[in-house]
Amino acid sequence: MPPRQSLIHQQNLWKAFFVFLLPLIATNILQNLSGTINTIFVGQMLGVDAIAAVSVFFPILFLL
Repeated sequence: MPPRQSLIHQQNLWKAFFVFLLPLIATNILQNLSGTINTIFVGQMLGVDAIAAVSVFFPILFLL
């Protein structure tokens, strides 16, 4: 009987992981970029107090 490869070392498994991981990574990058752009926009247009208000309100909104 030939020696068995462990499941994690099979090439098809890694390809399947990457097929699912690439869209998740891209989505995460786009969300972070959006948050950065929004923070810059709020800071430039409304000032530091507005950024502080958004920063305080976000965890409350996320909790709800």
